[in-house]
Amino acid sequence: GNQSISTTSTAQAVTMTNTGTGTLLNISISTAGDFAQTNTCGSSLGAGLNCTISVTYTPTVLGNENGSVSISDSAAGSPQQITLNGTGVPAVAVSPSTLSFALQLVETNSATQTVTLTNYQTVPVNIGTISISGPFSETDNCANTQVAAGGICSINVAFIPTAGGSATGSLVVSDNGPGSSPMVQLAG
Repeated sequence: GNQSISTTSTAQAVTMTNTGTGTLLNISISTAGDFAQTNTCGSSLGAGLNCTISVTYTPTVLGNENGSVSISDSAAGSPQQITLNGTGVPAVAVSPSTLSFALQLVETNSATQTVTLTNYQTVPVNIGTISISGPFSETDNCANTQVAAGGICSINVAFIPTAGGSATGSLVVSDNGPGSSPMVQLAG
């Protein structure tokens, strides 16, 4: 499932069973992708016995990732494969990532638009400052607070043009989660 960048998932276990009548030899287990494994298999497995392969996921990139566990051994059809899938998500993310404001009279406040900040981690995250640039202002219930694991908070942004024409800016959230600081691009 979803896993915050640079954090390690809870292990998921797979049981490997020797269904043959002889000892399985030369067992070697490896992973591909941002996945890792530990196992109780050793280099051989007696007939009718089983062992456990525990797999974790530590994403290094955002988005969907595929990987595999490859088990090489003396059985016919070696190597056996286990297909893996996970999705790297930011530790803390904002949505939407862009806000566009309609025409607004100079030196008047627009209606606010809301940005939702989500903590995708399984631990609380400390939110520091929220900085904004350009002719925009913000109010929030996020800055200098702790957002619970899986929790959300809101940032309300208004456009206050100081001159005619188009304007741009950005909103940046500082936090102690892994990965880069969430940013919202602003235009009006």
